Amino acid sequence: MVTTKKTRNLLDSFSPTLGFDHQDLKDNVGNFLLKRRCIERLRIEVDPMLQSKEVPDNERSRTDFWMRDPCFVSGWSRHLGAKLQHFCMVDYGKQAVLRKSSILQILSQNCKLLKTVDLLNMYIDTSGCETMSSLVSMTLHCVEVPGGALDYMNTFMPKLQTMVLYGVVGVERGHLTFSEMKFLSLGLSNPAEAVFINLPKLEKLQLKMKCPRELEIVAPRLKPYSFNLEVPEQSKVHIRY
Repeated sequence: MVTTKKTRNLLDSFSPTLGFDHQDLKDNVGNFLLKRRCIERLRIEVDPMLQSKEVPDNERSRTDFWMRDPCFVSGWSRHLGAKLQHFCMVDYGKQAVLRKSSILQILSQNCKLLKTVDLLNMYIDTSGCETMSSLVSMTLHCVEVPGGALDYMNTFMPKLQTMVLYGVVGVERGHLTFSEMKFLSLGLSNPAEAVFINLPKLEKLQLKMKCPRELEIVAPRLKPYSFNLEVPEQSKVHIRY
């Protein structure tokens, strides 16, 4: 499904009676987008009927199967990047985390006006990104990232105000020092070694995760907060606000 700002369900390339070919689907989506201009809001989502399909074992190493593969993303993002401000992609189920994707790097190079990015079901390489100076909101859901992803994001997303991480795997440690951030929802599926949160403008905080071995929070403007945090005896937690 491709959804733009003005029209919903503009393309549906899957029919249970016709079967499904992954390259035809991506070709159709790419060709459709290349015929459009001035798209400000774009959502690319694999239909739930396709999400339920298993990927054959002999095809799981193929990068062309996934909607976030570099060639596909580069093609439409170069064409639409001058106007695109809001982008969401939901890839092909949990199996989409099998290979790293450079989608963030490509978006940072081609889409300089992006304000919001939502990415679901993928393995994201956060290295090599250019500064995304317009980005104010980032959501990652059921995503795998490298161990230092939080530090990378801290560097190339300097104006971020909202960050939502839910079901994120792979983070080992990180220092969050975003100067403009007001809302943080941190949901890490694996216990990190250390996470340091120093956010001078943070107003709302949600923690739904396995507690890191060391967790420090400095947030002088913090108002409501919600913790779903099991703290093992060996963990150290410090909160100042």
